[in-house]
Amino acid sequence: MQLGRTSDGTQFPLGNICYPFEDKHMGGSYIAALPLLRSGRTRDVGSIHIVTHNEGPWTRTLSVHGLKPKTMPPLIMPGRDGGVIVSFPLFIFQSLQIARYLYRHRIDIVHANEESVASVWSMACRLSGTKMIWHQHGLPTPSRFIRLMRRYCDKLVAVSNFIDERLTKEGRKADFITLNPFDNSHDASSLRPFNRVKAKNRLGIGKSGVAIAFVGSFNEQKRPSVFISTAHYISQRTQQQTTYFVFGDDRDINVSELKLLADNYDIDIVFMGYREDLGDWLKAVDILLAPAVNEGFGRTLVEAMLSGALVVAAQSGGHSEIITDGENGILSEPDDPKAMGTAVLRVLENPALREAMSKKAFKDASQKYLGKNYLRIFNEIYRAA
Repeated sequence: MQLGRTSDGTQFPLGNICYPFEDKHMGGSYIAALPLLRSGRTRDVGSIHIVTHNEGPWTRTLSVHGLKPKTMPPLIMPGRDGGVIVSFPLFIFQSLQIARYLYRHRIDIVHANEESVASVWSMACRLSGTKMIWHQHGLPTPSRFIRLMRRYCDKLVAVSNFIDERLTKEGRKADFITLNPFDNSHDASSLRPFNRVKAKNRLGIGKSGVAIAFVGSFNEQKRPSVFISTAHYISQRTQQQTTYFVFGDDRDINVSELKLLADNYDIDIVFMGYREDLGDWLKAVDILLAPAVNEGFGRTLVEAMLSGALVVAAQSGGHSEIITDGENGILSEPDDPKAMGTAVLRVLENPALREAMSKKAFKDASQKYLGKNYLRIFNEIYRAA
């Protein structure tokens, strides 16, 4: 790879790097990029360019960290944004605009964390001679257009072995497999000592109460309805004071549907909405239920582990790469509220077991998911491009 060169002629081994985002919704793939965005020239980078196609929650989060992205027009994907006949010419026009931006700013590498962004920017990279790092965080979309664009990327990175297996079935094996990093401001605060009782008071929970939570967007993959059914199963079978919290916002499922389901079960669930300061709230959570299926990684699981919570997760997707059943958490059958609820009841009846697994989870997470390793890995990936 050629050395990156800034406008004043200074050269940097890793070149000038651009990170584009669609910024419609903010998920784990966005948060995972923060260490890279904030590292700057500590990694021999000439310049870092951040681009968003909307001014959404990610733009607001970046501003908190003192980062200001360039906003481009909304992303156009053939077939997704209107019919192919109409959207394809618009896609070509947008690709030319992006290619012009890449050429003008002497971008050496584009690192795309979203499938939609990567598929559009791959064409622009080809046109401008820029290297493309396609970072696959979620399940590959069964789209001919995306599959074709993926073939043109220079390096394909999977967030887990589970995603790598799916990519291989789609026709291209990942060049690298990475783990999400946990060293941004939220993650660092999770590693500092904290008062769980004080955190619980913030949620209105007594010292002896047990906080059980769900974290995630309201869509079918995250399975928020399974959480509510599981909460109902638990509440009918325990004498302990349990309080249930849902952190997240509407995606494919409206919060009103979930509230109606909770009302039908006659169970009190506190809907907290989307919280940018999620790390502070997780410190009050005793048990995180993660009923999601086919998750590429499961960043929330690690966040909960770092906050001292016990994780009970569906044995699906990347969850099995994070949780060792019975050691640092519990894995249960997917889409089975009874199985998940039974697992929770077991640890509610055995506080010593819950404490032991929570401590093991914290130790494993704090040792394994280090941002410095993540930066080192991507330095190698950028050089290999």
